Amino acid sequence: MMDSTVLDAFVVLDDGVVERPELTIALDVATRTICAAVLRAKGTRSVDAALLLAQMMVPAPMRPGWAEALAMEHSVVPYERLLSVDARLEGAAARPVITPQTIVVDQGKVFVSSSFIAACESLGISVQPAPPGNGPAKGHVERTFSSINTLFVQHVAGYTSSHTGERGQDTEGEAVWTLAQLDDLLQEWIICGWQEREHDGLRHPMMPRCGWPATAIPATPAARA
Repeated sequence: MMDSTVLDAFVVLDDGVVERPELTIALDVATRTICAAVLRAKGTRSVDAALLLAQMMVPAPMRPGWAEALAMEHSVVPYERLLSVDARLEGAAARPVITPQTIVVDQGKVFVSSSFIAACESLGISVQPAPPGNGPAKGHVERTFSSINTLFVQHVAGYTSSHTGERGQDTEGEAVWTLAQLDDLLQEWIICGWQEREHDGLRHPMMPRCGWPATAIPATPAARA
């Protein structure tokens, strides 16, 4: 699933303007993996949606300053076996590479644009627009946005609650992160926070009472290959 939302946090742009960025993510419903995420200052464009496709289908590189524990070679996946199949995984971060068959999108012009549709068709991916006005059809991605807000965004300097009674006196003045810095923090948190978080919707048949983290689910079919 792909969707966008405006974050409840302010960032400082290159020209000094303070504003709330827009986040667009690609979510794998089967594993709850956030396959890719893009932050933009003035709204997501069709080229950004196409960029999500590229990000989710190639290994994410380790970034400067990240702990070595975030590397794929230290994750639960059979790294050596996967590396022998795809050399691009060398030095990659522990974010699964997932090639979708179908992408569910909303009716936003970004996701129904000819450039995005053409990019999906070239990759053999079908696009399924969610019914307009049908919130449950996008339930997984909407809950993911809510979790990102409570688990990550509210701990960021410049956080502004969507509820006026919970906002600080000068949330814009508290913004210190640039768009690039916040993106770096987000990408790091996705790997070490979100991917390692136990999800109630992920259950193993042998342990139905325990929620599993997203990192554990992709490892199962890979280990059996």
